[in-house]
Amino acid sequence: MSAFPIAFAEAEAKAMHFLVADHGFRPQEREAVETSGTQAVFASVTYVEARPTSQSHERFVRLSMAPLRLELDLDIGFGRDRKQYFTIHELHQLIGSGALPPRTHDMHQAMHDSAQLAEEFEVLAAVLRDAGARFFSGDPSLWEDLRKQRLTWAKSRDDMEASKRAEGAFKAKEWRRVVDLLSPIEETLGRTDAARLRYARKQLG
Repeated sequence: MSAFPIAFAEAEAKAMHFLVADHGFRPQEREAVETSGTQAVFASVTYVEARPTSQSHERFVRLSMAPLRLELDLDIGFGRDRKQYFTIHELHQLIGSGALPPRTHDMHQAMHDSAQLAEEFEVLAAVLRDAGARFFSGDPSLWEDLRKQRLTWAKSRDDMEASKRAEGAFKAKEWRRVVDLLSPIEETLGRTDAARLRYARKQLG
């Protein structure tokens, strides 16, 4: 076995041990690949609850990383198919805790050092311990609250994109496009966009 899979396995076992010791989860679906001379370097492990109420509601925690892309993720979810999941960032934001703690190591440089990886994994594990009360208690309303938050974020991103496009259309005097972009979000417009919409309508009227 190459160095990265070994380092990942040692680090995640140390940082994620609380899932086994405190919450009765068990590790499954381990995967770690390091192919020399390619970008195929990734690893993941999924922890599942030992006694789920049903397979469709089986809770899980998944740690994954792709060090050459500087990616490190911790997700929570439910269901045997593993398709229903949310990021630790989403869970952290739901309880109003602000931004996640910053990384202290470069994932690429740390990928063969189990101690450095364990430190990064422990940061995410600490966030899950602090923000995961509803997840570990099996609160079913958690998933709906996370879905609503995700939809709110998506709408905010869409509104910002519409505003940006409307600004360009306004400068180009494309009044119909300004109206088409801003009318659907009229109730949430700021002062500048509202003025642009009124002006564009006036030009068309």
